[in-house]
Amino acid sequence: MRAILLLMATLLTGGPRPTAEPEEHRLVLDQRGGLRLELVRPVRAETTPPMEGALELVREGGARRRLAEDVGAAAFAPDGAVLAIHRGALLRLEGGRFRTLVASGLAPELQIDSTGSRVALVRLLPQGDSAIDVLELAGEARPRQIVSGPGYNNAPVFAPDGRTLLFVSTRTGLSSLFRVDLSGEGERQLTNRGLKSVGPGFVPPPERAAPLRFEGDRLVWSADGARWFVELATGTSGRSTGRMP
Repeated sequence: MRAILLLMATLLTGGPRPTAEPEEHRLVLDQRGGLRLELVRPVRAETTPPMEGALELVREGGARRRLAEDVGAAAFAPDGAVLAIHRGALLRLEGGRFRTLVASGLAPELQIDSTGSRVALVRLLPQGDSAIDVLELAGEARPRQIVSGPGYNNAPVFAPDGRTLLFVSTRTGLSSLFRVDLSGEGERQLTNRGLKSVGPGFVPPPERAAPLRFEGDRLVWSADGARWFVELATGTSGRSTGRMP
């Protein structure tokens, strides 16, 4: 009898009600000491979420405050300030006010080193290429280029030694990991050396906003549903066992 009543109710109401789709996508960009930086982006059924959105500061317990619109990336500096890429500019938020550090031309990516003294930035170039710059936060007026084209160079990560930067580049036709000294010298390809197409031996680069972890001289990350590694000293790379970072 109960089944019959449920069937009649369904027919009278025109069928089961569709599940409400989420109207926004939240991405945790950084967290520190009970605070989180979240990027809030609208979700549209016909497209993937846009790269930029609203930046919110979320406190432990759920209280949140909107800091800025049209933000593509953000992170906490060690001193508690917030660095953010806003409409192609690098801003620093401290004491409730933003200060412009780089006025324009940046992709929505940034990476602060462990000391908080420098930040790596991706600068857009003509023809779809990009460069990677490093800005010394203690008084240096202009960023210093350490990686140039060809190809799209992005996803900079400071190595634990404080002297090396890792990045992803498409210069060979495949997205691969490279390393370079912070002086701009010693650039070397780490993954997919000699490969011309995706196939056996291809190591995918880290996905955007995916967690990375250094295990000694080894970088570990997640991509394509698997765990991958590269040895920074030798360039040995491949699929790794164990839990995802």
